[in-house]
Amino acid sequence: MNKLALKAPAKINLALQVLEKREDGYHNINSIMTRVPIYDEIVFEAADCLSLECNVDLGIAPEQNLVYKAARLFLDEFKITAGVKISLSKTIPAGGGLGGGSSDCATTLLGLAEFFGIKNADDAMYKIACSLGSDIPFFLREGTAIATSRGELLEYFDFTLPWEVLLVAPGFSVNTGKAYSELDKRKFCFDPAKYADILPRIAAFPRLMPLMFRNDFMYPEMPNCSEIRFIVEKLYASGALFASMSGSGSTCFGLFADHAKLESSLRYFGNYRTLHGKF
Repeated sequence: MNKLALKAPAKINLALQVLEKREDGYHNINSIMTRVPIYDEIVFEAADCLSLECNVDLGIAPEQNLVYKAARLFLDEFKITAGVKISLSKTIPAGGGLGGGSSDCATTLLGLAEFFGIKNADDAMYKIACSLGSDIPFFLREGTAIATSRGELLEYFDFTLPWEVLLVAPGFSVNTGKAYSELDKRKFCFDPAKYADILPRIAAFPRLMPLMFRNDFMYPEMPNCSEIRFIVEKLYASGALFASMSGSGSTCFGLFADHAKLESSLRYFGNYRTLHGKF
C-alpha cells in the first residue's frame, strides 16, 4: 500500500465523575464517552523514514506529538524497518476536552496496522495506547462506552445517538493536570453512578440526561465557570435536549433533535468557534 487516508473522530463525555485518587497519581473515573461526527484527517504514505507533518502549529516538535510517538512504538513493536510519512490535518479544537490528540494517536495505530497489513494487532495496539494516554484506548473501536479505572477499562454499547450535536469552543484551553489537582481540594461522593443501567434508555427517554448526567469539572470555582455556564444555559434555552462541558473543558456541547433549533442557537455564539454534525 502506498497511501491511506483515515478520519479521526472527536469525542464528548456525556457524563464524567472523578472518583478517588490512585496510588499511581491518576484518578479513577466513571464516564460515558461517545464519538461525535467532527474529524481530523490522517494520511499515511510510503517513505524512507518516519516523519510527521501537521497543518497547524501545535507548539511542540513533531517527535513530541502523540501521533509520532504511537507510530514509533508501533514500528518498533512489529519490527517494521520501512518508513512512513504521516500528514495530520487538524479540525478538532486542541485542548478542549474533545480527545483530538488521543483520537489522532489511536487512528495512527489503526492506520499503520492497515497500511502495513498487520493482522491480530489489537493487543499490541491497546498496550501502546494505554502507555500513551488514558483516553486513547477508547478510539481503537467504534461505539459509545462507559470508561472506568483511569479511562482505559471500557464497556461498549453498540448504538448511536439519534440527534445532532453542536460544539461550542470558547477559545481557551484547560490544563487537564491542573484541573484534576484543583478537584483534589474539593470533596466528592465516591459512589459511581450506574450508567450501564441508564445508557440503553437514553435514546427513548432523552430527558433523563439532565437528571442523571453530570461533569464534576463544572464546579462554581472552576476558572471561567461563568462563561461555561453561559454557553450551557444558551444551549438549553435554544432547545437542546442535553448540554454540558466535555472532559475537563473547555468545549461545550448541545444535543438537538430539531435542526432548526440548532441553527437558531448559533446566534448566541458569534464570538465562539462552533462545529456541528449529525450522529
